[in-house]
Amino acid sequence: MGFTIREVEILMHTLTETKMSRLLEEREQALQHQLEDTQLALNKLSGYKQARALSPSMLMRWDWIDAPLSYFYCYSHHDELNEAMIFSPLYQPVMQYRNLFTCAVLAPVDLLEAQRSDFDFGFIVTAEAAARHGFQIQNPIRSLPGQKCLRTIIQTEAVIQSSDLLPVLTQLKQRRIQLKGDWICRVLSLDYDQGKQTRRYELWIPAEVQ
Repeated sequence: MGFTIREVEILMHTLTETKMSRLLEEREQALQHQLEDTQLALNKLSGYKQARALSPSMLMRWDWIDAPLSYFYCYSHHDELNEAMIFSPLYQPVMQYRNLFTCAVLAPVDLLEAQRSDFDFGFIVTAEAAARHGFQIQNPIRSLPGQKCLRTIIQTEAVIQSSDLLPVLTQLKQRRIQLKGDWICRVLSLDYDQGKQTRRYELWIPAEVQ
């Protein structure tokens, strides 16, 4: 239960039945949260291993997903540190519950078409996870609506740039896919081999068929 034998002896002789029941309930909830955090860490590790193991032939394959309602904690906006966010108490969950968050980049379509790469960098968490842990959600935290998205995986040799996404944009236009919002580029893996960097991103692209 998380108690030492000595602590159990003291508790049994000093607490009333009501207080003991409440204490056990609190300890059970704390252990449950620890278990959830451990499972999230295992899920992240498994996802990282899977991303590293993907063969090149598995990249740029498409499927449709229902992206969940999520929140984006932006730490860099248009190549500038977002001090309003990172120095706000609202940013504390990112540091305290690291396994709940995924590093992500938001890439607006208008910046892609202008061949600009001053995207927003930050961390993303699902609304379900945020509600479960009681995160306070307000500006400058950005809400990302639950919506239908096209999903694929790409590989880059550095931090993602518009040049990495333009071929994807061209392909979608050729397929007559109507784009519906900012692209969510979730970091899957980051590797270094003899000084060479390799990143893999999972793209969630809000869209619908015209």
